[in-house]
Amino acid sequence: ATRHQRAWDMTRHRVGLQISLLRTARGWSMEELSDLARVSGSVIAYLEAGDLEKASLPELKRLAHAFDVVLIVDFEDFRQFLPANYDQERAAGDR
Repeated sequence: ATRHQRAWDMTRHRVGLQISLLRTARGWSMEELSDLARVSGSVIAYLEAGDLEKASLPELKRLAHAFDVVLIVDFEDFRQFLPANYDQERAAGDR
């Protein structure tokens, strides 16, 4: 897999895990979160499974509001996100 794919996989997993942990820490079912955030239960299930492509940015913002957290979208250099082998892959032409 390319570094782009690995970074995307890490992001998908991280966001899905965060949503699941935030929801369960509050003792909410997916249905309760769906009602609070005005996001369909199927989108929440997809997100928790790491399928970010099923959700829109406005839906993610509504989830953040329901959790009373800030949603941050960052663009990061690969050296910070995947530091272990960035230089080797760049030298090999993995873009």
